Amino acid sequence: MLITMLALVPMTFIVSGITLRLFPPDIEVSGDVSGILHGVLTDDDVAAPAERSNQRQPNADHPAVSTLNQERWSFEGVVIALLGIAIGLFWVWSSVAPAVYRALPELGATRRGPTGFPVTVHIGRTDLAFTNGSVERWVCDAVLGRQQYTSPTFTVEAGGTNRIPYAGFLDNTNRSGEDDLSAFARDTIRLQCTDESQRTHSLDID
Repeated sequence: MLITMLALVPMTFIVSGITLRLFPPDIEVSGDVSGILHGVLTDDDVAAPAERSNQRQPNADHPAVSTLNQERWSFEGVVIALLGIAIGLFWVWSSVAPAVYRALPELGATRRGPTGFPVTVHIGRTDLAFTNGSVERWVCDAVLGRQQYTSPTFTVEAGGTNRIPYAGFLDNTNRSGEDDLSAFARDTIRLQCTDESQRTHSLDID
């Protein structure tokens, strides 16, 4: 709550600045200012509207310019179009990803951690393979996806690999991993390991 209160004012300025940049308010000239800029109708103007109208009509020497051709993309329109394209591509990929991974099970199946946490995770059809790239033994826990399927605590020896079957993962209601947990694992794997020096390493593998 304290962080929220402290961040409220700067975030308000940031969001307001972005909003005004994307959707600037329309300014409409009215009242006396409108008369100064555009003039005030006189009796002659009212009496001869047709003549002024005819003056605006295009002729053969000066063809009318299409209003459509004069329109240009605004900054706001470009942003909204790009946002719509990104949402569409994300929806399409979300729809076809399961079929793609079934056809190509090794596509993106191997994930690696940083140098400070040298772990390699291979996402298989029936289990997860954790490889310890350090010189110390790890004691680990893993959580799969937003569904929070949690593994039993397991040990990975230095330089070794341990395979954890999906059937051993449990959700918040202690239900075993009967679903296709490989899809959840591809979404995200939250891994936390403690080495022999009692140092804790945490990593979200996306």
